[in-house]
Amino acid sequence: MCNEKMQNKYLPFSKKELLLHFAPVGKECEPNENQLNYYIRSIENYEKYKKETILGKPLHEIKGSCQIQKDERFWTVNTLMNIFYSSNRVNDLCLLFEKAFGKKVPISMEINSWEKCFSSNNLKLYFEVDLPSPAIYKEKLYSLYKEDRIQEHQIIPFQ
Repeated sequence: MCNEKMQNKYLPFSKKELLLHFAPVGKECEPNENQLNYYIRSIENYEKYKKETILGKPLHEIKGSCQIQKDERFWTVNTLMNIFYSSNRVNDLCLLFEKAFGKKVPISMEINSWEKCFSSNNLKLYFEVDLPSPAIYKEKLYSLYKEDRIQEHQIIPFQ
């Protein structure tokens, strides 16, 4: 695995750097390189698109190739990794969390400031933690499906 940037604009980190930020899962408790595949495919599509002439092509033919430009995963990873590796990491994280959640830290955290929350030398940043749905939840969904009552569970009506 080389240390060159995955994509200069949308993901200016190496595969090795990004891999450090996927939570260890499974028996081996190591980051899974398969988690990189989404990013790699999207970057490849975009790089291929940049070499093509798109004038006159319908949107449905090019929108997949341009996904990287509006992809929340890329924006989230890029933003949070830039903050995480910033020399002002604690301050930047505090500002981000104050904007998102307010100046008061939730009582359940049992600390009194965002600065205290992020000042740890052991601070980690993980993306796309693979948390399977609980068995009881899956069983309930399956029973609704079997009884042809799945519409009762759907929040978004599909027509």
